[in-house]
Amino acid sequence: MASLRGPLLGILFFSGASAAAAPPTEAVYFISQQVSAADSAAPALRKRMLTGVTLAPGHGLRTRLLWSAPTGSGVGRSTLALDPDTPDAQALLEVMAAGIDMHLDDQGRVTEVRSLAPQAWQALTARQPYLAQVLTSSEQALGLRPRRLPAALTVGQHLVQHDATQGLGAIVWRMQVRAVTADAVVLDTTVEGDTLRGSGRQALRRADGMPLEARFEFHVAAGKNGTQATTHRMHLANLAEIATPDVLSDEDGASAHDATDEALRRPPFSAPSRDPADYVVDSQEDGTLEPWMLDAAALPRIEKSLLFGLRPDARTSRPLLRLGGEMRAARDISGNTPTAPPLVVSARMREVELLDHAGRALPHLQAVPVPHLWMLMESYQIGESDLAFPLRLPLDTRAAQLEALDSLRATVDVETYQWDGSESLAQGQSSQRNPQARIVWTSPQRVTVLQDLPPPAQTRGVWTTAVPVDAAGRPIAAATQMAGRTAGTGTREGRERPLSWEQDRLPLRLEIATAQPIAALKLRHYRWETMSRQWVFQNASTLSGAAPH
Repeated sequence: MASLRGPLLGILFFSGASAAAAPPTEAVYFISQQVSAADSAAPALRKRMLTGVTLAPGHGLRTRLLWSAPTGSGVGRSTLALDPDTPDAQALLEVMAAGIDMHLDDQGRVTEVRSLAPQAWQALTARQPYLAQVLTSSEQALGLRPRRLPAALTVGQHLVQHDATQGLGAIVWRMQVRAVTADAVVLDTTVEGDTLRGSGRQALRRADGMPLEARFEFHVAAGKNGTQATTHRMHLANLAEIATPDVLSDEDGASAHDATDEALRRPPFSAPSRDPADYVVDSQEDGTLEPWMLDAAALPRIEKSLLFGLRPDARTSRPLLRLGGEMRAARDISGNTPTAPPLVVSARMREVELLDHAGRALPHLQAVPVPHLWMLMESYQIGESDLAFPLRLPLDTRAAQLEALDSLRATVDVETYQWDGSESLAQGQSSQRNPQARIVWTSPQRVTVLQDLPPPAQTRGVWTTAVPVDAAGRPIAAATQMAGRTAGTGTREGRERPLSWEQDRLPLRLEIATAQPIAALKLRHYRWETMSRQWVFQNASTLSGAAPH
């Protein structure tokens, strides 16, 4: 695999500039890439990355690597394994941490690429010239570069744009509009060039053309200098714009979606079942929350349990952070309801500080919050080597800098619920309390509840569950199946598979099948709110009990 074209299309991933001015706010992108050589039995190189992207006023874009790690049997090392006290790694880490600045002209052509750590870049150029060249090559802009978009966009519209790169020559992007909203556009894309061809799907922000999410497959021809032909599969997403944690998965979930579709094609959903075990009577009491819902009253208990630890790792040059806490409710610990789903704490980290014993911020250790949807359950623990870790330390952090760490203080948005009443609907009726819950009465023994997932920016709303009842209002035996937003939305001929950003905008489906005719449907409404909380993770080594490990 050494003859592959390096990190050509995003293995280290630095990228292009916007043609529109924007405030200098850094967005965190998740990037997954797989590179394989044609006609080779060698395993594909797989890598996952978190990259900070800042649009600058004018025509500039700054990108900096926050974390990367190989997956599976791929070649390479995590950035956590690089020792900043060795000369080669020190220069590389400084260059990646400071970032790369790229400039585009009015036509979108790259006119300048420069490292924001010039001295380290010179040292890297002297020691590893190929790697330095890769980091500042215009090809690194292909996946993440913003696209110039016309003000008027309609479904079916075709767009054509031309690129020029140093190593791949002229490239033509052909895009077709698949969906348009007030703020975004979804494009199916093909790429053609002298040495490159490919296809993909992009969701772009209309204001500046920046990708909200994109998925590509590029094929690069063999080079005249003997480099092999390669295939690059890439997925990237602005984590603040995605409503579910699925985006961090390397899998597309097709098998799970197929299993759901298959279950709905069989009894008791396709027809009544003769097996009584297929049906269960709901035992949830009105006025109480679903087992997975977080009551705001539980937050003080959870917050008192938050701890951090520093764990030595033979594969890294410094100890790694771990975070933990007790999310379980009393009924989870007692085991009185063994079949109930666990309590889920859904959060997004917005700000984070590393503090010493006096509550002062540690110098030169400005952590970056990773604003993906963070799901905490049961006796929760997570470490820095995990992709879903909610913050990232500077790439060149040393062990000595962490010795004074006494606590982590984070501003976190947490989703909480409270009971909001019930509603009874006769056959054919619609909800008057929650218009977002659409009821589809399929047959006397089948009903579907469709409900939209709120976008990440929404901070409050109503969530509704449904229970079939008899004429006396008593719950009746039923089978239920939650069909994800992607069920039934697989690739169709000539069209790309939907992105997570698109799937977030499809309704969740609660499918209900009963053993007897449904007299009415009881809707239970829960009001949810995103609360801003300050979470303080105490140093477990200074408290009684063991540190997260």
